[in-house]
Amino acid sequence: MTRVGEARAATLLALSGVLVAAAVLALTLPHVSPAADADEGVYLRYVQELDEHGLGALPELHARFASDRRLSAFPPPTRVGYLFLALAWCTLFGTSFGALSALSASCHVAATATTFLLARRHLEGWRAALVTWLVGCSPLWLALGRRALTDAPALLFTSLAWWSFLSVLRRPASLPAKLAFVATTAMSLSIKELSVLLLVPLAVMFVWERKRGRSSLALGTLAWLLAVPLVVAGGIGVVAAGGPGRVVEVARIVLGSPADSAFVRAFCGGPWYRHVVDLLLISPPTTLLGLGGVLAVLARAVHKKEQSLEAAAAILIVVGLAEFAPLIKNVRYVALLDLPLRLLAFGVLSELADGLGEHWRRPALAAALAVLVAVDLVSFFELFVAGGIYDPTSFNLLAARRMIPVR
Repeated sequence: MTRVGEARAATLLALSGVLVAAAVLALTLPHVSPAADADEGVYLRYVQELDEHGLGALPELHARFASDRRLSAFPPPTRVGYLFLALAWCTLFGTSFGALSALSASCHVAATATTFLLARRHLEGWRAALVTWLVGCSPLWLALGRRALTDAPALLFTSLAWWSFLSVLRRPASLPAKLAFVATTAMSLSIKELSVLLLVPLAVMFVWERKRGRSSLALGTLAWLLAVPLVVAGGIGVVAAGGPGRVVEVARIVLGSPADSAFVRAFCGGPWYRHVVDLLLISPPTTLLGLGGVLAVLARAVHKKEQSLEAAAAILIVVGLAEFAPLIKNVRYVALLDLPLRLLAFGVLSELADGLGEHWRRPALAAALAVLVAVDLVSFFELFVAGGIYDPTSFNLLAARRMIPVR
């Protein structure tokens, strides 16, 4: 097959993965029961108020959140990036739980498509297409793509920011890559404040690649690349809140709310490896392979034989788990780590398939990926469709897997 023919075949293979992810969400969205009394209901009410009174209602939303202690257990209105996105979406499709869920589904489909477009800069086209299938059929990402929450939009923009940063490391002189990184990072920060933690593994990646001599990105350039999104997102947040004082007040309430939450104390504590356990409960074989990939990268790094993409994936996983170790334990908050885990899982399978020789390499890898995708889709339907899990805490996952007694 010619190079053009291979590129077209890879694109069709990736497109089929995107369409499967879209079809799974389209078929299951009508069966979602909205959590009207939980975070989903809060986001809907925020959007309804903005739809009725316009963006000028944002300062009032912040003032109400700061003055009513009962609201501290719910999402703050500081996530203005999501509110802007949701308001624009609902202006087109109506303001409802269904519309907000469809927004999340669209973000997952977009994240799946952009995975192929950006992964093929680092992998052969057909390999990038197989990775697209693995990411598009992630049970956790599919589950978040069905809910009227910030998670799926945040995953879209944080994953784009991560990929964009890899492009900046490879091509430090590329202005489009830098602008893409700044824009996607600023958007991810304005959608979900925990996105700020992504900046730490990015800085570690910079140091790693510089030490390996694989990037000539200057320290000064890195500094403004990380600072500008913070300034932009912070400025938008201050204007939306009606002043810096109100932002500080809301932030203080949000930071202190976990200590006062009975739900957090009962279901969101535990050791650092609880996130790993939850990921294993959701997607056992892929997570195991991904963790094996982390160990393989560490072993190769000793001899400086690791590749940039696998090093970036391992760094995101290790640093990400370390950052979230002292925080609330909910696998939704570390859902971005499922992307590097799947990239490394694919890498492990690729190495095994490469040992079979040229004739059997592609069929064996495709078959192995098909098994992983099938297992993941079964897991998604069992846990989140038939099981109806809204919040994938360890308790809910263990109960759905029948690993603990539940009345």
